[in-house]
Amino acid sequence: MPRIIATSRKSLIDAVEQGRFRDDLYYLLARTVIALPPLKAREQIAHLAQALATSLSGKDVVITPEAAETLRMHHWPGNVRELRNVLQQALIEGDGRRISRTDLQAIAQNVPIQADTRTDLLPNARYDERTMIADALSGARWNVTQAARNLGIGRATIHRKMKQYGIMRPE
Repeated sequence: MPRIIATSRKSLIDAVEQGRFRDDLYYLLARTVIALPPLKAREQIAHLAQALATSLSGKDVVITPEAAETLRMHHWPGNVRELRNVLQQALIEGDGRRISRTDLQAIAQNVPIQADTRTDLLPNARYDERTMIADALSGARWNVTQAARNLGIGRATIHRKMKQYGIMRPE
């Protein structure tokens, strides 16, 4: 016997009660109903993002605390499909192993940086310019041009800041 799996953004039982959906079709489809909360209402979005990013990448992916906070603060009108697309883009633009706030450009511009956001390297340090530049360079596989483009600043500025903060390219 064939099985039909269907999803709906709206409550079909409400639509049946309002006469906008056929009741016989509803009861044919509604053998098992699973109601999932929207992504914005879930508490542990970072865990879902971690599993999804690992699945997309095929290897373990680290999501920085700043990136997790950015994911948590976003409204997610596109729900899990939007999350998947944002993570896929972050993995493409970054190094594929680590997702930082700078890799989440698609949503980061709409989410303000929180004053108490912490880095994963220094638990009591704020997310500062040095960390942001280091994350951008790491995410761009140390391609200075790409990191500058991702941050919206010039290459010369990146080089000047690398010298100022003592950021060295890994061997």
